[in-house]
Amino acid sequence: MASNDIYIRPYRPSDFPQVRDLFFEGFLTGRGSVATAATRQFLLKAPMIAGYFLSICGGTLLYYLPHWDNIAGILGVLLFASGFAIYLIIGRAVNKGMKAFLENVLEADMRDISAYYATPAAFFVATRPVESDKKNEDAEKTEQVVGFVGLEYQPEKKTHTAEVRRMVVAPKYRRRGIAKRLVNILIEHAESVRGLDSIELGTNEFQPAARKLFEGLGWEFKGTDLEWAGFFIVRRLSG
Repeated sequence: MASNDIYIRPYRPSDFPQVRDLFFEGFLTGRGSVATAATRQFLLKAPMIAGYFLSICGGTLLYYLPHWDNIAGILGVLLFASGFAIYLIIGRAVNKGMKAFLENVLEADMRDISAYYATPAAFFVATRPVESDKKNEDAEKTEQVVGFVGLEYQPEKKTHTAEVRRMVVAPKYRRRGIAKRLVNILIEHAESVRGLDSIELGTNEFQPAARKLFEGLGWEFKGTDLEWAGFFIVRRLSG
């Protein structure tokens, strides 16, 4: 589908079911999700390296002592299997942590999006038209939400600065310029807010596409501003 078939508009309460489902898809269940990227990143970290070492030791024992009915054989099997066990434990921990994060967000700023992101804040969705299967002139037209982004602005919290929040684009619709369009319309809105002079974004090592997007738009890292959020190191970009 061409990018001109995607429409950007303000969020409506009726969008929430699709926004919620896309939120989980983008961070937890979908192709290229943050949880998937996090699990892959952990393949190169100390716990998994220890697992590789144990598996190699176990495989070596099984190769040179290929007997399953003695202590060496049993030890070899256990060591070999330990690498897979560590991977499963890490994957489960990442998914559990991500699910808890998403549920907390749904109880926080996304519990009532219209209220939390009311003007001068904003929340935009990217949609595409969808026609029902009815083959007649009265075919019902609906919209599919394929992306969204929010702009949090709380003057009492951080004067003159707003923050980009909750940006997700459906995996099937990535690399079509939708994220860039969402950011641009967010910037246009921010420029209309009196007293606002900067925008920030919190990102992490498991969201390289987001970092590339914003750096391509001229945003810069505030290298000294790091935050720890669960198992994520959050790095701030400013624009």
